[in-house]
Amino acid sequence: MKKIMMQFFFLTVVSVFFVFGKQVEASIPIFPVPWEISFEEMNMIFYMTPERKPLQSQMDFFSISEISEERMQIRTGLYCKTSTENIYYVDISAHRNNVIFSVCGRYIATIQNTVDNFNGEKLGGGLVNFFNNGVLVKSYEAEDLITEQDNLQWTSAGIFWRYDGSRALEHEVIFNPQTNSLTIETIENSVFIFDMTTGDIISSTGPSILSHFSQNWRRYSIGAVILTILVAIFIKYNRKFHK
Repeated sequence: MKKIMMQFFFLTVVSVFFVFGKQVEASIPIFPVPWEISFEEMNMIFYMTPERKPLQSQMDFFSISEISEERMQIRTGLYCKTSTENIYYVDISAHRNNVIFSVCGRYIATIQNTVDNFNGEKLGGGLVNFFNNGVLVKSYEAEDLITEQDNLQWTSAGIFWRYDGSRALEHEVIFNPQTNSLTIETIENSVFIFDMTTGDIISSTGPSILSHFSQNWRRYSIGAVILTILVAIFIKYNRKFHK
């Protein structure tokens, strides 16, 4: 009986770890490379020049080596196209898809994909950051946007708060140029609407119980199946023991 109970305990521990343990998936971080975006109507252009790092992946090294030294000397910021006049500088180092601009280019929002900033971006210090003419005006941390830390997606590529890093982007970021509002959905299915000009939260809707179960249905289903099997095994051996 003691041996059977030990086997039952071992299977239970393994099952709980399998069902509720954090996922780990392989991925290689890619550091930012230079990019620019034009604002034709305003006759301006924004240059993003990443900070040079002593150690970068081989892919990053070859990507940056193709950029001219002259281009690498341009400081990150907004410039007038017809002259060398600088409108503002901003202290960020980011991938293009993690930076949102207003139509005029004056307001910027930077969005960090992972809580731990695994790919070495410099976005303002928080998960979501808002800038006005290059000056940081508002920043939001994980505790401001995520209600349950256990809902974060843990992978070898970082801790994701907006989407599962193993799948395509599911929770979109939507910018409305008419209202200068930015909508962000988290991995918990919470929706935040921000004012791009101030960084303030205009409205937010928290995760519902239904969305929580819909997000974790696979985990709970596997857990229920394993628990059923363990109970059946325990009942079977318990009957044999008492015969």
